[in-house]
Amino acid sequence: MAEITVQSITTAGLTPVAGVAAGATGDTVPNNGRTYIEIEDTGTTAPTVTVASQVDCDQGFTHDVSVAVPSNGTKLIGPFPPNRFNNDDQQIEVTYSSETDVTIRAFTL
Repeated sequence: MAEITVQSITTAGLTPVAGVAAGATGDTVPNNGRTYIEIEDTGTTAPTVTVASQVDCDQGFTHDVSVAVPSNGTKLIGPFPPNRFNNDDQQIEVTYSSETDVTIRAFTL
């Protein structure tokens, strides 16, 4: 898993850098609770992106977040409450049903 650099949005503005290729074994993203990810599919794979929940909810179940990204489309996903989604390194763990033609970017407010 590669660690994705988080870009900060400020009142001065942000010129975002290009997304990076999705990792075959997934990626990690530092999470402060105001972080979201942008997933873009530039092909026809229409991947499902999953962000792993690290702890059970108050009902005793782990609920991962799974989002379908359309072919040639983009999805913005988040924010992620740290107490539910952060691993021991204060990162979220993101996996993909297919990483072909998929890029990821991360932003925080």
